Amino acid sequence: MTTAIFKEPAGGRVALRKLNLDGDRQADLTVHGGEHKAVYCYSLVHYDYWKKELPGRELPMGMFGENYHRR
Repeated sequence: MTTAIFKEPAGGRVALRKLNLDGDRQADLTVHGGEHKAVYCYSLVHYDYWKKELPGRELPMGMFGENYHRR
């Protein structure tokens, strides 16, 4: 299986381009990335929900494949 879901923090500013964020790639461009899906955000509120549902499991930022976080 090919996946690009595993993300790591960039450590600084990253340019948003028409098709994706610099340094970010998508495995299946038919459903991810591209002109209308370059950025994927996931609400921190949802992380709180999953922490309750999955106690003891580490849930680092990007766990759900999102490629943008604002702290």
